[in-house]
Amino acid sequence: MKIYNSVDFITDIKHIIEQARKQAYSSINTMMIQSYWLVGKRIVEEEQGGASRAEYGKALLKNLAAELTPIYGNTYSVRRLRDYRQFYLYFKDIEIWHSRVPNLTWTHYRELLMVNDETARNWYMHEAAKEM
Repeated sequence: MKIYNSVDFITDIKHIIEQARKQAYSSINTMMIQSYWLVGKRIVEEEQGGASRAEYGKALLKNLAAELTPIYGNTYSVRRLRDYRQFYLYFKDIEIWHSRVPNLTWTHYRELLMVNDETARNWYMHEAAKEM
């Protein structure tokens, strides 16, 4: 029978579990950010097909939110749908932003959406990614 150091053994098991949890969170975060980007893209595409964009856009988000929030919650409220649309408009190339700043969360991106100047937004984005 092999004798093991129970403290080291337990520490190793805890480390394995924590690493798995971090990876799971990271994967979920990445997939949710991608889904928000895709929702934003689809909203923009639909709006651009409408005759009077401003009026149609308001109704589109309101109607979409009315359909989605009972199923998926406030994550798809009118306000959040506007955020997803803006996210797509600010970061149109999903591969570029994801490869450059893969460690940012949706909370980071929501903060970045408040920065109108593209140069400043890119600077903040890279700083947030670097400092995490």
